Amino acid sequence: MKKVVIAFVAGALLMASGQVLADSVSKIGKKIDGEAKVVLNGNQLSNAVISEGKSYAPVRDIAEALGASASYTKGVITIEKAMTDDAETLRIEKLASLNKNKSLLIEEKNSRTTANQNMKADNVKVQEEMDKIVQEWAKESYRSRISSNNTGIATNEKRIADIDVEIAKIDAEIAALK
Repeated sequence: MKKVVIAFVAGALLMASGQVLADSVSKIGKKIDGEAKVVLNGNQLSNAVISEGKSYAPVRDIAEALGASASYTKGVITIEKAMTDDAETLRIEKLASLNKNKSLLIEEKNSRTTANQNMKADNVKVQEEMDKIVQEWAKESYRSRISSNNTGIATNEKRIADIDVEIAKIDAEIAALK
């Protein structure tokens, strides 16, 4: 009977250790806890998955964004990056910075353009409501709202024009660096 119990315990330990070993070697079949954006210098490259507190991101996307190449052969991922001189590195970094700034400016411009469209639509709606009111004293709050929207629109239009100038300067710098 002792031999049966010992054999059973040994078999259970062997099966458990095999399962533990398999868990530590492979991520296949693991639960994904979440997903996160992979961002380099303000630009989204791809998405990474989060499993057991670690992030797993696409190597090729990251390598290529950093100016390297990635290859896969027989279970080995190889990343290679050609060495560049300092001037080339500075040029690449400057281009990345200019592109980031341009993206931020375009995002701000789009946001201000949308805000202007919303304020103009609000002005139309407020004007229609105001036209229905007979008493002059009751129209004052409507006029104030329209005036406030018009001030916001003018401010946004000035900033949009400034942004267009900044983007043109950035485009000229980018062209000079290429």
